[in-house]
Amino acid sequence: MIDKETDRAEFVATVQRVQVCVKDERLADARDILISAVERWPHISMLWGYLGCVWSELGSDEQSLDCWRKARDLKPDSESSSLCLIELLWKPGDRLEFIDEVTRFLSIQDSKEHRDWAISLIKYLEKSGDDSKTLAYAIDQFADFNLETD
Repeated sequence: MIDKETDRAEFVATVQRVQVCVKDERLADARDILISAVERWPHISMLWGYLGCVWSELGSDEQSLDCWRKARDLKPDSESSSLCLIELLWKPGDRLEFIDEVTRFLSIQDSKEHRDWAISLIKYLEKSGDDSKTLAYAIDQFADFNLETD
């Protein structure tokens, strides 16, 4: 939350500058503005999400992951933050954090998208056959959510 009227106006102006930079494909400028913004307003998950998107567009998945984790930590019930995080976790193959994040979110609220990601992982692991421990962990973690994997 932004308390002072002047802070709100500055916040809105900052977000608008970022949007213009992104529209004009000046992603490095957008990143720099957002880095300053999260230093100024570190408690606003939306800014961390924007920064995560920009880092991802710049090809910096590790920095993007860090931003999406921060956005998720600030607003644990944000489905969009969680979905962006698990989509990035799918890429490098960090299946355990992926499973933990899907499980964490589904324990808060139901989500078709999260269920679909869980099913996709189980099917992928079953088909690949090369990671039986992760498959067993996934099945165990997702057991309470009655996933249909047919």
